[in-house]
Amino acid sequence: MLKAYIEFWTKIGALNAKATRKQFWVPFIVHSMILLILLISTHQVGSFIHGHVIALNPIIGYSDSLPSNILFFVIITLTLFVGLATFTSLCRRLHDAGFSGWWAVVDLLFIPFWWGLLILIIALLPSKEDPRWPTNQSDF
Repeated sequence: MLKAYIEFWTKIGALNAKATRKQFWVPFIVHSMILLILLISTHQVGSFIHGHVIALNPIIGYSDSLPSNILFFVIITLTLFVGLATFTSLCRRLHDAGFSGWWAVVDLLFIPFWWGLLILIIALLPSKEDPRWPTNQSDF
């Protein structure tokens, strides 16, 4: 499992490869759990359930101090970096299931719940041999 997580970060630029279900789902579940912990610890889940607006800067509040603004910038940067790595990992997983990575682009552009759910279901499909993507991300 640790190898799959390390490969998630070290193979971020490998778009012409494949990723097994384990190589995709281990980092996806780890990052989902971290996000859930952050949301619960900042009371964002309760706000969402009760129909309140979710704060854009929940961890550090709405301070104008330099340290809080730097921390907010770091959090946003890390979130974007994890999002990019997840996107490339999804492309590799789709390749392994026999689909084009462009499905991930469509998922990125059309964010509705059902489309994202469809992509995640496709990511659960078993591996297929496809001459377009013969190598796994481990071989890159």
